[in-house]
Amino acid sequence: MPDPRRLRRWKFAAVGAVVAVVLYAWLVETRWVEVTHATETIGLESPIRVAHLTDLHTRGLGAAEERVLAILEDTKPDLIAITGDTVDGGNWEAARPVLSRLHAPLGVFLVDGNWEHWSMAHAPSRWFAALGVRRLDNEAVRVRGDLHVVGIDDRTGGSPKPAPALEPVPKGGAALLLFHSPIEFDVVAPMARERCGASRALALAGHTHGGQIRLPWLGAIWTPPGSGSYVEGAYALGEMRMRVSRGIGTSVVPMRLACRPEVSIVTLR
Repeated sequence: MPDPRRLRRWKFAAVGAVVAVVLYAWLVETRWVEVTHATETIGLESPIRVAHLTDLHTRGLGAAEERVLAILEDTKPDLIAITGDTVDGGNWEAARPVLSRLHAPLGVFLVDGNWEHWSMAHAPSRWFAALGVRRLDNEAVRVRGDLHVVGIDDRTGGSPKPAPALEPVPKGGAALLLFHSPIEFDVVAPMARERCGASRALALAGHTHGGQIRLPWLGAIWTPPGSGSYVEGAYALGEMRMRVSRGIGTSVVPMRLACRPEVSIVTLR
């Protein structure tokens, strides 16, 4: 017959372990921002360092936001790309303390995510311009003679129009494509190849949070609609490439487990 005292000790240990994991996922990992580095060759005349931020879900300047700003101050990117779900509902004013402190020589560019469409009051372009941020809504802007940044609206919440967005990019020109939900890549990749040519475009996306809660041997237990088969990291469809970031914030459950927040520094060559 099992020893009741030993059973009680095992129960207490199990409960303690669960509580420890929950506290870690809630209080530690959500603030433990990781910096990742990657290099992508798209035929530029000289390198451009891009800081990719996504899924901030910010409510103001918290520990994670302060860490992101410190990372940007340290890495000094040439360009900052924000791929949606910047705020966590309500209105854009919550993002002002963060966006107002973002600066890069080639500009700060932002596209909408599903959160902006589902639960956000609209902010006019002049609101972003006053903060030094360029919001791209199915449009492209030349940031240097050899590179266009193309921003496409979110497929899960908005009205993406990749064809007109790509139109300003000259045939054979290099492009950095920004959109929120990575499933957009399935549509955009063949269009980008037709417009830019082989290996001259890179897409950046978020939305998945890298799964946010990941278990040993199982990986991400859930990703939101619009993720498709993409979770995090580098992907390719033929010669077209995409990088999906785990993002900064959380959604639904304010926890991360085995899936640290990420600021991705991508050097374009």
